[in-house]
Amino acid sequence: MKLFKMKSYIMLTLLIVISITQSGFSKYECSEVTYEEMASLKKLITGLWSGEYTVTQNPNQPALFYSFIVYPGGELVTVSKGDDGNTYYGKGMWNLNGKTFTYTLSVLPHHNIKQKGTLTYSKKGIMSSGTWEETDNPYGLLNGTFPTMKRVK
Repeated sequence: MKLFKMKSYIMLTLLIVISITQSGFSKYECSEVTYEEMASLKKLITGLWSGEYTVTQNPNQPALFYSFIVYPGGELVTVSKGDDGNTYYGKGMWNLNGKTFTYTLSVLPHHNIKQKGTLTYSKKGIMSSGTWEETDNPYGLLNGTFPTMKRVK
């Protein structure tokens, strides 16, 4: 009898664990949050994102490193590698409206170089189909894409 009770207890425990896992125990799990909820819970998008960018004007150039830190409250800091081998930094603001992530920034220390971009945020913790463009650059305006950015932290 004790063995039967023990097996029943183990089976019941396993069923409960499986039920909780399959039902998405937490409302804040990315796969369970709707895009409308994400807009109101912007904290889900905050953190370190990493990926690559391309430059339309340089089609033979391989994709280059790009990352950004999305802070609560709308601040954004970027770090990228230029085709000249230099590291570039940017600081600006971001917004999430539904699944559309947008940003504007100034390249540091060259505040006269301004950039804006748009990416599509996925519930799976990636941003894709991104585009960027310089809105002000005394050396000539550039634009390009962000194929995929992944959340690192």
